[in-house]
Amino acid sequence: MSGNLPDEERNRILNGLQSRLKTAPDQGWNQVIIGHSFPAQTGLGEIPNMGTVIVKPGGAGNGYQVVRRLSLSELRAIGN
Repeated sequence: MSGNLPDEERNRILNGLQSRLKTAPDQGWNQVIIGHSFPAQTGLGEIPNMGTVIVKPGGAGNGYQVVRRLSLSELRAIGN
């Protein structure tokens, strides 16, 4: 997210992302969100370069839980 966004737009985007992270996908489906970076306010913590964060949605009003962070090499090793 660019640092050049007006505060109102930045907050709208952050609130939308937070809402998406809290919402479980339909049964039998997964949801993938791809981004180049996430601001500290999302609560995802530090993400390794080219890494992955696995999040478990708690549902509306219950937030979400960061289940695991994986580096690219760890993610590649899963498939082997």
